[in-house]
Amino acid sequence: MIGLKSNVTLSTQNTEIGMAKEDVAVEFKGTPFTISFNGRYISDILRHSTGDNIHLFLKQNGPVVIRQDNNPNYTYVVTPVLNTYRMGT
Repeated sequence: MIGLKSNVTLSTQNTEIGMAKEDVAVEFKGTPFTISFNGRYISDILRHSTGDNIHLFLKQNGPVVIRQDNNPNYTYVVTPVLNTYRMGT
């Protein structure tokens, strides 16, 4: 697998607030896929991050492991949720 500098699209949907999409520059290795997580869990984890670089290790249909460069104790695991809605591209 080759590491590619690319963009990943992060999207969210809330029936009370609406939808949002953001493209984020990343270094991506592997085959692209779609996966869904509870955004509050991811937001809480990132809010407590102090590093410049965050690493998300993803597997299709598997949990994400989140780590940061400057703290070897900073490791979080979040399991995906069922994606019943696909946001338009």
